[in-house]
Amino acid sequence: MSNEYYVEIPIGLYEIADFKAYFQFVMSENNHTMTNTSTGSTIYFIDFVVSNTAYSIDIITYPVPAFLPDGFTSNIAFIGVEKNPRLKLPSAINEIFGYEEDFITDAGSSILTFNSTIAPNVSPDNSVLVICDQVFNEFSNLGILYAISPFVGIGSLIVDKPSHPIYSKLRHGNYNSLTFRILSSKTFRPIELIDPEINFIFSIK
Repeated sequence: MSNEYYVEIPIGLYEIADFKAYFQFVMSENNHTMTNTSTGSTIYFIDFVVSNTAYSIDIITYPVPAFLPDGFTSNIAFIGVEKNPRLKLPSAINEIFGYEEDFITDAGSSILTFNSTIAPNVSPDNSVLVICDQVFNEFSNLGILYAISPFVGIGSLIVDKPSHPIYSKLRHGNYNSLTFRILSSKTFRPIELIDPEINFIFSIK
């Protein structure tokens, strides 16, 4: 018999280290850890490791002991058999880690390592599009003005400007206003802007 636990990732900007820290927090909250009574260190049975050489986010699972070892404390209900926890990556999360949709780690009783099978995409919206609905763009009916790739750390100021002004033609017609939108370059859907301190400067001639 096995139990399933769902982990809901809060909205935010994450690196793999952040995902790892949050998973460890959840495992601690669910009492799915062991603590070394001598060192005070916590033992987790699922780990994420960035492999730069293999271009992979490795998932490592460790077998939960059959019984509580000497020198450790834990609230785990040990079942008398060594068994690895299994991790399932649902849609969208699998792309971040670089695995097929609904990938699930294998069962086992030894240390198991799983490697990404597709390129990990830790920042799904690593490029956003600035759109003006009234702009004519012969290569896109979206009215794309510019693409922003914010390569900065979390909490850092994003400053982006082209090396020279980029002017685009408007569609034929009369306008008393212009509509600008920020879209994901991957899904072409609007992106929710949480930070209220955002400024864009447009030149119209």
